[in-house]
Amino acid sequence: MESGSSFSVSNVPNATTHERDGSELPRFMHERCLPLLTRFCSSAYLSAKLGLVGVGRGEVSGLKTEFAEDETIKSSGLTVPELSTDLIQDIAKRCGTLKDFIACAEVSPLWRYACSEVDWNRGPQPPSLMLSETAQSDTRSFLSLFHKMTNFELTLPAARGKRIWGSPHGWIVTLDDELQVHLLNLISQIQLQLPPLPTIETLHLVGSDWFRRVHKSLTFKISPTELLIAVITHRPNNLCFARVPSGDVEWITVRNPNNFIFRDVAYLEGQVYALCENGSIVKIEFNEPFAATTHFLASGPKGETADRVYLVKSSDALFGIFRRGEDVADYRLAAAFAVYEFDMEGKMWEAKWSIGDSAFFVGNGNSRGVSSAASTNCKKNSIYFTDDDWEQEKRLYLFGVYDMETWETDYQTMGSETGGDPGTQYSRPTWVAHGLTPTVFR
Repeated sequence: MESGSSFSVSNVPNATTHERDGSELPRFMHERCLPLLTRFCSSAYLSAKLGLVGVGRGEVSGLKTEFAEDETIKSSGLTVPELSTDLIQDIAKRCGTLKDFIACAEVSPLWRYACSEVDWNRGPQPPSLMLSETAQSDTRSFLSLFHKMTNFELTLPAARGKRIWGSPHGWIVTLDDELQVHLLNLISQIQLQLPPLPTIETLHLVGSDWFRRVHKSLTFKISPTELLIAVITHRPNNLCFARVPSGDVEWITVRNPNNFIFRDVAYLEGQVYALCENGSIVKIEFNEPFAATTHFLASGPKGETADRVYLVKSSDALFGIFRRGEDVADYRLAAAFAVYEFDMEGKMWEAKWSIGDSAFFVGNGNSRGVSSAASTNCKKNSIYFTDDDWEQEKRLYLFGVYDMETWETDYQTMGSETGGDPGTQYSRPTWVAHGLTPTVFR
């Protein structure tokens, strides 16, 4: 690095303690981001902007090795690069893995803001598993399915002490002990407040713990700049919606004269569908500003019973997933799954003995399907599931994988994560994925 070249954090807004008083680069930045910067400098322009010497085409790999072994640089106390937003985004776009992209976003608030606008895409990506909260910590760990180990970490102070539902769009829904609901973006950490749940009639009569008052929340992208949030409350069972960022002041409550017990929701080709406890499927019709109705489509599969049911959108089809359990000592363990595809024309469920090259992900948050599972390092013809039985306090596993060919279930555990710490009973693993933060949300 040339003498006279300098990195500065002075113009980074709202610098956090990650910058260690605004002068010294965080340790993880030395270990991950600085080698990344060197690797990405494949042009004289980028090299000059970053103040790196001798980095031209054909020299990147050699410099990467030299840089990584240079203890003088590692211990020099370099500060966060003061770069333009465009240049930060150019660097972020070159990240080869989600782990590297997250490392760039964690450099500083400025880098986080810039990265949140990057349409980072390296082909199909499997969801990550956001692990349970660790007591007294703002840091959340994310599990790589391929390596079965912690893949990266994010500092998410706005998620601490809250129940969380993941989504495939980069947003999570949070619920606190005062029943306040927020949307939180994992990359930008922008937080949006949703209408207060007490506006839903009779919710305050629920006598259970606060984190059990909502059965499930789901996030759907209904346009590039609009999200639809669904909430299924628990005892009484209500299904409600809010549009973001439309500024809805109250939830759109689904009228339910037939007393359907809603369990999951999916969004397909501009239409919202809900799966009920007995496997019945209904279409949700929004015909008034703050009210919606159900349109019955079909009863559940004949003779099918399940502990839990899920509605999965995969490609251009809807699938009902029926989860069966068995008692092991004092615990109800997920044991097997049955899969049905919904025939839109015939208005009936058709049993599926295989989902081919796909993998389904169900549990605490959006249910989703991933096609060409092998290309995303997932096991094809399998169902990945989390422990989302909130009637049980004990947790025996992080997630499970059910093989539809062999009918075998593989349970994955990780140390104390499954210990069921009473202080974090509100926190369970959830599937998440990276997504953009459109300007309209800022």
